[in-house]
This record gives sequence, C-alpha cells and structure tokens, in this order.
Amino acid sequence: MYLILLYSVPAALVNWLIQNSIWGDQKKNFHILSALIWTVLASVCFSIYFFAQKFYWQLFLIGFPAQIVLFLGFHIKIKDFKKLLKLFKSE
Repeated sequence: MYLILLYSVPAALVNWLIQNSIWGDQKKNFHILSALIWTVLASVCFSIYFFAQKFYWQLFLIGFPAQIVLFLGFHIKIKDFKKLLKLFKSE
C-alpha cells in the first residue's frame, strides 16, 4: 500500500512543477526538481525492493551527479550564456 504513496509523490511534484512554471515563482523550480529527482529514485529503489526483494542502494548514487547538474543548470546567467555563444560562433 505504501507504493501508492511513492508513486503519487513524483506525480504531484510534476503537477506542481508545471503549475509553478506557468503561474508561480520560477525560483522554486530548483527545489521542486530536486525533490522530483530524489523521489523518483526512491520509487525505483523501493519498487525493486518490493518486487525482487533486493535493495539496490546504489541507485541513490545517481542522484548526486543529477543534483550537481541541476545546480549548475540553474546558476547559468543569461549574459554568461550569451558570451559563451559568441565564443563558439567566432570559431
């Protein structure tokens, strides 16, 4: 029965992300996506545990690089990105 909760939390986070992107403050999207990453990994890990009786905790290691990519992606400034595009266009 707890698997229903594990599957509903990522679905609710996707809904929240869409609603927040349209009408809300986009600064919260970082936190919503971060929670989405970890809840999807938890859903996969505990689903495998429930059905196969094996706990693959190593799946949570995927979350660390994903979190770093998310952090770096949200901290790209538009003017820095334009400088980077000019650099590649000049070559």
